[in-house]
Amino acid sequence: MSNIQKTIEYLKGNPTRFIKIVKSEDNTKVGKTDIYLDDIPYEDLSGYIKKSLGPINKPTMVYVEVRAKEGATSRKKDSYSLEISPEIQNFPVVQNASPVIPAPAVPQVEPSFFGGGGLGATLGLGFPQIMEMQRKSDRLADKEEQLAELKEDFKELKQENRLLEMDNRELKTKLSTSEAKEEMAVMMVKAENKSFYDSPAFEKIMEQAPQILAGLASMKTGGIPTGALGNPSLSATHNELIDYISSNLDENQANFIGSICGLMGNPAFQQEIKSLITLYAV
Repeated sequence: MSNIQKTIEYLKGNPTRFIKIVKSEDNTKVGKTDIYLDDIPYEDLSGYIKKSLGPINKPTMVYVEVRAKEGATSRKKDSYSLEISPEIQNFPVVQNASPVIPAPAVPQVEPSFFGGGGLGATLGLGFPQIMEMQRKSDRLADKEEQLAELKEDFKELKQENRLLEMDNRELKTKLSTSEAKEEMAVMMVKAENKSFYDSPAFEKIMEQAPQILAGLASMKTGGIPTGALGNPSLSATHNELIDYISSNLDENQANFIGSICGLMGNPAFQQEIKSLITLYAV
């Protein structure tokens, strides 16, 4: 079976199969860009090629490439070269003249196809051009595959970017919520402290502060204060405190110290005073 017949049989096997044909000498297209079985009248591929070439006056080599669709691209399945001979013209016999002997037809060269010799049996005519076309075709197929892979990678990167944006928005929301909670806690502490200092209990303690300080002063001089503040025998620390208050604090500050002394019997108050001293003593 010739390559022409094998090509027709191959095209019959699947409607997505097609061929490409170019002239070997200048790589110009012969016929349509993609030639399917329906494009070949009466399945006569040789006649289609001759008609597409037009009138020729010498044997012309063409390169046939067999391809099949694979997804969005196509892949070359095989290729071969074919030599097309010009049509033989009949000349009339002239009396008393030597008969015209037509030139013998040049046989078509049809290398093996689909597992045969391929491009190696093309007699060398147009071989460099054929090899270059084959290399370009292979490179084009590789580029099409790479493009498809890049498109898939781009889709994956877009999806990852969307997920990262969602995570970023979620983290910002959590941060804003945390900052809001912290500000609320600070405001509550300030409100609690303010409510204590503005409360009637604190005002009552401040009213008693002068009496407490007077008791401390009388303890230093050896007198017994009103309200029985304790043992009149004072330590050096007690005396230094009383001296510091009387020498360095004004009336309001002295009253404030007195209010602190009045609350020292409360363990919770003592703990808070210790925390404040530790905080501001640095």
